[in-house]
This record gives sequence, structure tokens and C-alpha cells, in this order.
Amino acid sequence: MTFLENASHLETLLGGDTYLSGLAVKAADGSMYADGNSLQDREQLPTIENYVSSYLRTEGRELAQYLQQKSKGKIKLDGIGSAKLPEGVVAAVASNNYSRVLLANRDFESNVRQLAQNYGLNFDEGMTYVLSHEMVHAAGEHSEVKTEKTLTDYFMRQAGKYMRLAVGTKGELQQDYQKQAQSYQRLATVAKTRAALGEEKLKGRAVVEGYYTNN
Repeated sequence: MTFLENASHLETLLGGDTYLSGLAVKAADGSMYADGNSLQDREQLPTIENYVSSYLRTEGRELAQYLQQKSKGKIKLDGIGSAKLPEGVVAAVASNNYSRVLLANRDFESNVRQLAQNYGLNFDEGMTYVLSHEMVHAAGEHSEVKTEKTLTDYFMRQAGKYMRLAVGTKGELQQDYQKQAQSYQRLATVAKTRAALGEEKLKGRAVVEGYYTNN
């Protein structure tokens, strides 16, 4: 049974009526589910799809390879959606034995921008961080601390890769590699800082694998 075959299964997946004051989800097979109060979510869904699709074609490929090399599991997304999540949540992975659904909160771009500002990142870095975080959950990791530690290691490895590339080049290309390395170092610092908060504190900021913008 897929997660969109009936609304009751979807409601169970998303935790009852907590989120269903507004919800629009597109399944991997292209089928759609939307409740009666989801106009804003339906309008936002193409934007979220574009961000996720772009991520999975670029950064997501490298993260997926890393996760498989480390036996961390395979990224599995059965759907992408927009929902009215609790205030402060940027995105969430709702999962059960059947499905994993990536949900973005309303005003997704504004929430990502706020998160980036909170952690000293630019918008693109904030988007990379949010989607990378949720993709680790989409690979089956439920622990927030382990997710942050996984990201710390991944981002540091990426930083190291671009630092090595910079050594063998010069000019604008070298500067580009150095900027990439510095960007990954910033991302790794955020992940390391959050991991140090501990599971209990991080779980207090998570809703169905959610990711909060506030400190």
C-alpha cells in the first residue's frame, strides 16, 4: 500500500489531525493528495519540488554516496509536500513502516532564510543544510544527534575535498574551490554545534523529524 492510497493512511502517517489544517503532497508516482484547506500548500508545492529535485541532482548525489559507503542507509522519499507545520519548523520527514514523506512548512523560503541568518549561513547554505538534514532522516536515521554527527563528518569531508582541489589550481578556479571548502566548513560547524546540544534538547525542537529555525 502506498501512502496516498487512502487519506486515513496519510493521516496516520502524519500523526492524526496535527498537520491537516493544510496539506498538499505529491507522490513519487505523480499522484496528488490535498485537503480542503491547502490552497497555499498547493501553490507552494512546485517550489519545494524544484528545490528538492535540484538538491538530489547535485549535493544529494554526493550525500547519498556517502551514506551508502558508511552503511547509513539509502535515501527513500515516497512523496514531497507542503503542510502547516508548527511554528518554527522549516521541514520534516514523516515516516512509518510504509513511507517517508518530506514536508516543508508554509513560507518555506522565508523559514530557510531565517534559519540561515540564525546560524551565520547564506541562503544557499541554509537550503543545503535543511535538505541534507532531512535526507539523513529519509535514509532511516531517527536520532537527531546521530544525524548531526553524520552531517558534521560529511561536510568536513567535502571541505577537505575542495581544499585538496584548491592546492593543485590557481586563479579564479582556486578561489572557487576555497570558497566551497569554507562553505562546507561553516556547515560542519553548525552540525557539530547542534550535535553537542544532546538528544533530549534536540528532540525538544523536533516534530516528526522536524527542523527548527530558532536556537
